[in-house]
Amino acid sequence: MHNLGGDLLNWLGARLLEPILYIEGGWEYWLQIDFPAWLDVSTGQQYDFRREYTIENVRLDWMVNETVGGNVFAVNLKAQTTKYVTSRLVSDVKKDIAKLEQVKRQRPTLNCLEVVAVIDLAAERELTNLGFACWTTYRQAVVVLGKVIGGGNDEAMSTGTSETPLLLAT
Repeated sequence: MHNLGGDLLNWLGARLLEPILYIEGGWEYWLQIDFPAWLDVSTGQQYDFRREYTIENVRLDWMVNETVGGNVFAVNLKAQTTKYVTSRLVSDVKKDIAKLEQVKRQRPTLNCLEVVAVIDLAAERELTNLGFACWTTYRQAVVVLGKVIGGGNDEAMSTGTSETPLLLAT
């Protein structure tokens, strides 16, 4: 999970289907399910992903146990579509952060991450203003930002970008 930005970039390159960006709620669930399976197969490392996991009365999108390294990550995800307006996305991200902060208070040694994939510049700017770091950019259309909750190095998860633009219809 320490190369999450790079792994997400590689997953996007291998698996992103452009029409999913137009489906309400479409690719957040797909990301929750497809990325863990792809990661296990493509990297040769085994991760224990628990989806829709509840801890300290908080539902998480993922609880991830690294089988090599032994780190445990509590992760919430958001993935913007063309129908997911920036103001609602940012509001939902803030709610996720509050949940992760609650978990971090109860489990201070747990690694807590908020991961957000956005498709518009306004959302990227809003999240950057909230302290998110860009972890990767895919084809100039999808930007994955992340925030380590309760301290840590957000930049450590970042990677490069893909060069070929993906043009979204407006």
